[in-house]
Formats: sequence, C-alpha cells, structure tokens
Amino acid sequence: MLEQSPKEIVLKFVEQVEISFGSISLFDADSKLITLPTPAHGFIGNTRDAKTVRVDLPGLEPGS
Repeated sequence: MLEQSPKEIVLKFVEQVEISFGSISLFDADSKLITLPTPAHGFIGNTRDAKTVRVDLPGLEPGS
C-alpha cells in the first residue's frame, strides 16, 4: 500500500489513442466505482501527446 494517494493516473500507449471512445474506471477496496473526471491527453512540454492519457484523482480513502 502507498503511504499517500497518487494525484493522477497516467496511461502511455505506443500508438495515438482516441479518448472519446473509451474511459478509465477505478474501484475501491469494496468494488465501489470511484467517480473520475473526464480523461485528457497528456502533454510533452507544450505539445499535446496523443499517446498519453491522464486523469486527475479525487482524494482517496485509505484502502482505495
């Protein structure tokens, strides 16, 4: 277990991905769905990186 919750989830792919066709789901230790904001592409410097998808995480309870 981590001592501190991560601030975001970052997924890296070898090809560009279209995020409007997918989603990221996160579940807590009791299999309850945690509501996440809409994912977005990441950035390398000031350039959008279509091979990276990121989403900010809410404050997570211990055991999530």
